[in-house]
Amino acid sequence: MKKQQEVKNPDLEHISLLIELEKTCANLAQKANSGSVIDILMNTMRGMRGNLTLRALTERSLKENKRQSCQLDTIVRRLSKELKRKNAGLTKKGTKEAEQYAKIP
Repeated sequence: MKKQQEVKNPDLEHISLLIELEKTCANLAQKANSGSVIDILMNTMRGMRGNLTLRALTERSLKENKRQSCQLDTIVRRLSKELKRKNAGLTKKGTKEAEQYAKIP
């Protein structure tokens, strides 16, 4: 139970386990002196670790894109509010001018 509470990121736990497996495989390859199966296993472990790292980087970039998208949305909302205010001001001004011209005989 304590081990689960200590590990905050499951990907980090997977990476550490893969590194330990990689070291164990390297030790076995040295002891067995026949590396064909062990090399395949080690390469598989390295690939899995690379995939986990790639996944973490992808998640970071997705979060960054989402953050930037939210920033763009707020900028667009602000600009649209500003345009609405200006348009409202122009229509009020235009209405006043039209009323003034209508009053002139």
